Amino acid sequence: MEISRFIPAGKLLTITHDVGAWYSWAAPQKERFSISAYSASYRMWRTVCSPKFKEELLSLLPADHRDRVLRSWEANGVDLGRSAEKASAALDGLCDEASFSSPGTYSSLSSGLAEHLDAVNRVQKSIDFAVRVPPHVYGVDYSSSSKLAEYALRRDTLLYKLTSSSLSDFSIGKGGVVLMSLKCHTELLTAMSAAVVIKERFPGTHICLAEHRYEFFSLDPFMEELKRSGALLKIFDSVVERGHGSQGLIAAMLERLHDGKPVSGFLSNGMYDEQVNPLDCVRVPPDYPPAFSPEPVLYSRLSYAGCYWGKCNFCAQGHQGEPGVPVTAFDAEASARYVADCAAAGYRKLSFSDEAIGAANLGKFCGEILKRKLDIHWSCRCRCDMEWSPELFRLMRSAGCREILFGMETSSERVQELMHKYDGPVKLADIEKLFRAVKEAGVGIHISFMGGFPGELPGEFRHTVEFVKNFLKDMKNGTYVFNQFDLLPGSKMFNAPSAFKVAAKVPPGDMPVSYGYQALPEIRKETEETNSLVAGLRNDLSSSLGWGTSDSGPAASILRYFYFSSGHGLILKSAEDNMFENPLLKPVPGMFKQAGSPA
Repeated sequence: MEISRFIPAGKLLTITHDVGAWYSWAAPQKERFSISAYSASYRMWRTVCSPKFKEELLSLLPADHRDRVLRSWEANGVDLGRSAEKASAALDGLCDEASFSSPGTYSSLSSGLAEHLDAVNRVQKSIDFAVRVPPHVYGVDYSSSSKLAEYALRRDTLLYKLTSSSLSDFSIGKGGVVLMSLKCHTELLTAMSAAVVIKERFPGTHICLAEHRYEFFSLDPFMEELKRSGALLKIFDSVVERGHGSQGLIAAMLERLHDGKPVSGFLSNGMYDEQVNPLDCVRVPPDYPPAFSPEPVLYSRLSYAGCYWGKCNFCAQGHQGEPGVPVTAFDAEASARYVADCAAAGYRKLSFSDEAIGAANLGKFCGEILKRKLDIHWSCRCRCDMEWSPELFRLMRSAGCREILFGMETSSERVQELMHKYDGPVKLADIEKLFRAVKEAGVGIHISFMGGFPGELPGEFRHTVEFVKNFLKDMKNGTYVFNQFDLLPGSKMFNAPSAFKVAAKVPPGDMPVSYGYQALPEIRKETEETNSLVAGLRNDLSSSLGWGTSDSGPAASILRYFYFSSGHGLILKSAEDNMFENPLLKPVPGMFKQAGSPA
């Protein structure tokens, strides 16, 4: 039985995502299952950045209107053929190792993409294209599964045309299974559109919405409403109810389909007699579909256990592990064996997405990596209250670690307490000592922090930004993510908002894309004032560190996205001479408005 791991059209992908435990159960059974990965996302971007986009766009117009539209484009300086050629060359360049040692070349790739996407978005108002988010269809209610299904079933849209063109080389044998995995809300529509096309071409294919949880995104909180609506089942043959914790159910579903037994509707644990526990299987590295990177970068977990802290009031990510796996289940030897298998499969860059890895586990893991003499580079996530020593970070560097993401969130001990970030206050001086030890070990840092937490004072917020600015200004391989507080479904604050002096604004729809909130009167003034500072402080921080501002143009924004938020960051930080290690110390000519430079 053929199984397609289907990656719906989304943001411009530079990484390969690991697969759930079901894959480790099914992949070795080659006599029963033939598994392949298909990236509709890669193919959609190749289509958009090619002459094909122009063809599909014009095909939606009456024949007698096309010449007039072409003349209008020409009069407004739009040449989709020329810009598509440059954008296609830029995509090729992102896959070329030589681009990662030439700042001028790499910057020109961002410029080529920015120019074409600007042209694409100017000539049509159906879909907004941006490298850092999936294609977004204007006028569609993404909070309603019924509206999404209704739009996906239409054949007269640009999305359908592009999807059909992008999937021109997709094939699957009779009785095959397509497992779709979502990473965000907006991918649901592109997944639905792909399902419609696949069903037209390959009737009888079973299409399952198998996984739908990633980082802070999940459909789990909306599942009862989605079941009542039934709209998902107009597109998909089956929907696994839980986004994670369902690996055994996916395996049981595949077992039933292989044996010719019926599978349909919403699937929940306990539905089938088949009992499969893929968590007991030896983990198998995934094959890698094409991505826009010169080498595969694997985004994976070292452990099936969830966050060992899991108490932050604002967070909805600490439940990413598998239910029933204790947080103490980290096995350094087993993790290293899996990483060794990944390296043998061609993955030499690995980003470990475990929410937080403790110092003791990191030390053991590094020892296992060194014992196996693995030539790999990797990144991981740690907490600012971790027990550490300079020797630990030197050991991590020796074992290939090139970046640690720290979820600092705030420099204020008072706001730490509001967030329940730690058991007790962590002094800023101790955080700085921690960061400096990482820096001195030659390991890069990625600092995550937020502004606008309910009750945060403007001065506390400014102090956090100033700390990040002052620390990173002389840091090599230092980057950051500057978030604004959002009320996340599944978080403690969402489940009991009044306890945190906020009121949730519940939007209509059976799967809201986001929730607003209003601070209650006792903290409203300071919260609103703090939130009003976000845009200005974000610009100030970026400019002060040499990364330009929001008005530096789309090319600068694309380059920042690649370096700060994609697999390219790990590749660049792993280089002995990182061309973007610090724009203040090593300027990037002609790309950014440097601090103090004229506008």
